[in-house]
Amino acid sequence: MSRLTHQSSLWQVLGLYAGGSWVVLQVVDVLAQNISLPPWVFTLTLALLLIGLPITAATAYFQGIGRTASRHADGRGAAAGEAHATPSRGPFTWGNVLKAGVAALAVWGVAVTGWLLDVTGTYSAAFVLTAAVSGAYVALHDAVSALKLPSWPLRHTVAAVSAGVVKGRVVLDLNYEEDAKAEVDLNVAMTGEGHYIDVQGTAESNPFDDKTLQEIFRVARLGVAEITTRQRMALES
Repeated sequence: MSRLTHQSSLWQVLGLYAGGSWVVLQVVDVLAQNISLPPWVFTLTLALLLIGLPITAATAYFQGIGRTASRHADGRGAAAGEAHATPSRGPFTWGNVLKAGVAALAVWGVAVTGWLLDVTGTYSAAFVLTAAVSGAYVALHDAVSALKLPSWPLRHTVAAVSAGVVKGRVVLDLNYEEDAKAEVDLNVAMTGEGHYIDVQGTAESNPFDDKTLQEIFRVARLGVAEITTRQRMALES
């Protein structure tokens, strides 16, 4: 019975890993289409996920063996009036898996951000981050749709834009050169209904007044509305 339980637990972990990997690949695919990432980004993502698969499987296996052995030892110890320590599982712990996942994410982030900022010289960091938010919503919507849940968990659409002031003019989606010269830099995340989720802004050189701020918000709302329309078109196609 314990063997069957162990196998069932292992397959559950692998199923969760496969599902999570599929969602990650969907997000990367959407980002690649929106900001023209090179093909190697998808390949790198797939390679990191494939490297993580045997690590996750081995950890699930040894953790399961450890729990089974611990239960047996506890049972024998209770019968004999003795205490037994849980067997050591060496490096195969979920804590180490989490650390490996963070390291993989860091490798991916450094590689992609380096390409976007240093190689292309086109995209600003703010553009990359806001595009990731908008693209991730589409991928999340697709993933949730595939699960066919009894109730729909997503209450709002989500999109984000970068906006700022360059040479006294409000600009939407600042590129790398504009971002470097911006007098004001603002990132805005909103729902499709026009409600604010997150606002981050900085006066890069001189303080700015409320009139400038309201103009930035107006332009940002227009940008979010356009992205929301494109999100809906992409999901309906």
